[in-house]
Amino acid sequence: MAYVGGDLGATGMELGLFERDDPRNPGLIKAVSIPTTRSFDPDIGAVQRTLAEFAEIAPIQGAGFDVAGRFNTARSQLLFAGNLKGWTRRPLAHSIRMALPIGIPVEFGNDAEALALYDAMMNPALEGKDFFAWYVGSGIGTGRITWIKVAGRWVPISLPMEGQHMEHSALVEFPNPIQCGCGKFNCTERLGSGDGVAERFGVDHARKVPLWFYQTHVAQAHARGMSWVLMDHMVDYVVFAGTVAVKEPYLGDCVRARLAELMPEGTVPQFVEGACKKADSAVAGLTMLNRGR
Repeated sequence: MAYVGGDLGATGMELGLFERDDPRNPGLIKAVSIPTTRSFDPDIGAVQRTLAEFAEIAPIQGAGFDVAGRFNTARSQLLFAGNLKGWTRRPLAHSIRMALPIGIPVEFGNDAEALALYDAMMNPALEGKDFFAWYVGSGIGTGRITWIKVAGRWVPISLPMEGQHMEHSALVEFPNPIQCGCGKFNCTERLGSGDGVAERFGVDHARKVPLWFYQTHVAQAHARGMSWVLMDHMVDYVVFAGTVAVKEPYLGDCVRARLAELMPEGTVPQFVEGACKKADSAVAGLTMLNRGR
């Protein structure tokens, strides 16, 4: 028996075949990395071929995938992703399910939700503590975790951010508002995407956007919206992670300093480094099979 975990992101797709569906001890059998392109069919075709290869190695009993962008869990549909325009409102989940055995559980969710659950499972310091997660990579993803006790042990529960979308239009004045795929303006998902940053600062996204754009953008725009969310939910910890956050550690210092200016004295939460690294991000997809367990 085996299980599939997948991270379908803007910079690449990580797929893994595992012995167990427990993210804490999955037992990797095989890992495959697939570069992400902007077109829809080649990406999904590569995923389908990889899943077929996995099925030849071992019988697949279940699969979990996390997807970048605004994801409607009920419909298993990607509503909008700044860097994955070709996938928006396409039958992403259906295409992947077609490549897997009939009748097995196949779950999808937002990548930040999956990473937040993974951090909750892997970091003992967060056990039993509500926290807010903020992941800064090619886009910006957010998630919230609370806990319940089941048979005497703490179980993390994700409080999905979909539908809340953290619009900043009422919180931050932008001289040139950027419209999001949801129809509103200055949403985190749009502003935080590579395309959104390029549009905001008037640069060509075909060239690599300098990381200091992210520093300025995150500190001046998202910290304001983040302070509102943190005060509203009264969390003690923030998991701050992602490829850009890891490469540019000063980004966290910049965000903390901005939050200290915006939040009441003594209320700035403790920052914790995320546990998931790019090399094992496919494991985070397994959390979609473990929600509430």
